[in-house]
Amino acid sequence: MSGAEAPLPGAATNDPRVDGILEALTQVGALIAQQAQQHAAVNAGGGERHTQGLVEQFLKLKPSKFTGTGKPEEAKQWIKEMEKIFRLLNCTEVDKMTLVEYQMDGNAMYWWQAMKDAIFPTGSVIVWENFVTAFYEKYFSSCARDRKLTKFVELKQSERTVDEYEAKFSELSRFASRLVEHAEAKAKRFLKGLKPEIQKQLAPFGPMTYGEICSKVQYVEQEMMGDEIEPKAPVTQDNEKYGKRPMQSSRPQFNPNKRRFGGNFYRPGGVWIGERKSNSNEACRRCGKFHGSAQCLAERKCFGCGQVGHIVRDCPRNRLLTQALPS
Repeated sequence: MSGAEAPLPGAATNDPRVDGILEALTQVGALIAQQAQQHAAVNAGGGERHTQGLVEQFLKLKPSKFTGTGKPEEAKQWIKEMEKIFRLLNCTEVDKMTLVEYQMDGNAMYWWQAMKDAIFPTGSVIVWENFVTAFYEKYFSSCARDRKLTKFVELKQSERTVDEYEAKFSELSRFASRLVEHAEAKAKRFLKGLKPEIQKQLAPFGPMTYGEICSKVQYVEQEMMGDEIEPKAPVTQDNEKYGKRPMQSSRPQFNPNKRRFGGNFYRPGGVWIGERKSNSNEACRRCGKFHGSAQCLAERKCFGCGQVGHIVRDCPRNRLLTQALPS
């Protein structure tokens, strides 16, 4: 019996029991095939519904079209925009290509139709990165990337405002990710590109993060432009002669030796000075009246006798008292 060949499916044998088993197996096989066909049809319908729902969600986010006629950096920005949406919608590799193809138009669509079979040959696995590589070779070449990288390395503030310099730094840093991937390296490179006089004012603070530099440098620039000012009273002959503290003038003057951050002043060298106070509500030390920061017009009187025309050091009463004292 061991040398006998096994009967073919559906073939009759002399054993009724074997014939019954073979017939049952044939029926089971047919049933399985039928169920597989039904399952495939259901999946096909579900796939269509999935794609339709995905496209609807995608379009609600108002993604940009890409025509392939803009600047090289626009190509990279478009890919970044697409990838952001893909993460939000939790797209598969196939989903990504379905959506990105939907958003290409004009010259970009002609390019894709010509290159599609070369990028994804029949039967190959769809991989998003393969598309990105081919896309960049066409619309954001290595030559264009190198030019952007060079601009970033050579970037200086020059005549730009701090806001303009920061915006340009952020724009070009996207093409030099390896140079700014560490927070410390990014902060140092930003600081190095600032004007030397601004770097000098930031030096006493020591190492700072990129965010801290951006915050403080705004105040430094305002101070250097004269936006932050401190009142300074003129020194009169009377005040200098009697050692009095002069009244503060209402006309503000810029003090280049101080820098203001928040509500306090910072003097280079590491000394913090509290917020300035106005003395316009204090009584005048000469006349005892309140006249704000205006110049006192009262005549100068002697503090000894109260008479006009001399000061206490030259007061006649002092001479009389001196003569009256026994020697």
